[in-house]
Amino acid sequence: MKVKAPGKITITVEASSPEALEKLLDQALFELKLRSTDDNGYQQALSKTTQGEQAGTLGNYSFDYSAPEIEWDELF
Repeated sequence: MKVKAPGKITITVEASSPEALEKLLDQALFELKLRSTDDNGYQQALSKTTQGEQAGTLGNYSFDYSAPEIEWDELF
């Protein structure tokens, strides 16, 4: 039997304005998607733990993604 736990992501965004907040959140999600793209440019399911951060004139963001845990029951 396969048991799958859901993944977890924490995104923190600090911005100078509501417009900057929206841009930084979009940027954080874009970076997260880039990290799940393979060498051929195909989007893959997020299957590994990853972190990222960026700071600039609009503000800053950071994210921490924990991949799902999968356990296998060896009784087949």
